[in-house]
Amino acid sequence: MQRTLMFVCVLLSISFSAQSADASLQGVWRIVEVTTMGQNVTTNTAPQPGLYIFTAHHYSLVRVQADKPRPELPQDQTTAAAADLLAVLGSAFQANSGMYEAAGGILTTRPIVAKDPVGMRSGSINTISYKIDASTLWLTFRGGQPGHGRVPLKLKLTRVE
Repeated sequence: MQRTLMFVCVLLSISFSAQSADASLQGVWRIVEVTTMGQNVTTNTAPQPGLYIFTAHHYSLVRVQADKPRPELPQDQTTAAAADLLAVLGSAFQANSGMYEAAGGILTTRPIVAKDPVGMRSGSINTISYKIDASTLWLTFRGGQPGHGRVPLKLKLTRVE
């Protein structure tokens, strides 16, 4: 009986450790470079602000995807033109949080809350290639994924904490 119980405990600990996230991924990461790949490769070494936060099982990201700072929201948002609101809150701004798994260089995210409701649909999953080298994290997004545009993208991030 003791051997069986011990065997079950060992199996459970192996199973839980296999499901846990890559510990080196945990922390706060700031975007320092954005490379748009595809036919015309461009690299922006001074991108707009963006943070990725990883805990043991959850992530959160907020990112300005534009090439320049967004304008401020109009004072009276109830009478603001749609174009003014889109310039601030539209595709230039990305935000979502949820659960993730990281294994074998693949990061799989499952948003729970997102700026774009499409990202919160049941079964919404994103797969992202990742690589960590000391305090640098590279995330590579395939083109066509929800929230990531149509063009493949590579982000270089540095650890903040």
